[in-house]
Amino acid sequence: MNMEKRKFSFNIIDLLIIVFVVGVATAVYFLFFRGGGDASAEQQDAESFKVRYVIRVDKLPAKFQDNVNDEEHEKFIDYATQCSIGTVISSERETYYYLGNDKISGEQVRTPDDDYVNLYITVEANATLVNNQYVINGTNMFVGKRIDAMLQNLFCSGTCISIDKVE
Repeated sequence: MNMEKRKFSFNIIDLLIIVFVVGVATAVYFLFFRGGGDASAEQQDAESFKVRYVIRVDKLPAKFQDNVNDEEHEKFIDYATQCSIGTVISSERETYYYLGNDKISGEQVRTPDDDYVNLYITVEANATLVNNQYVINGTNMFVGKRIDAMLQNLFCSGTCISIDKVE
């Protein structure tokens, strides 16, 4: 039996494996360990100011329309982060209209539906401006943002329809 030591030869496949492993390790580092730290440092340096924004909740069942307590300035909590993103200062109701077509004429018809309402919740919060976006307690807020919110007696999904800086 002839036992020869085989000499290791470095080839292109070995190089590709090393590059792949280094790439995956770098991606994991930037995604999980580095991503969140810089934003909070920028946020701490930014100036804080008050904003007032309005969330529209479409087609809320009418039996829940009085579950928003704006007299007690209830906390408005983002369900995704479980953090308060302001205080409710007012709420308004509007009749919900069902949009359909008339079967005979084919024209579009708006029919009031008393079982539902559109709810407008006005919220006031402290915010910072980071990368041209309002940031409220770690949550980016902008017009058009869909948000799931919790209040003391209501869980709802709504859309931010306006946001203004309060002077």
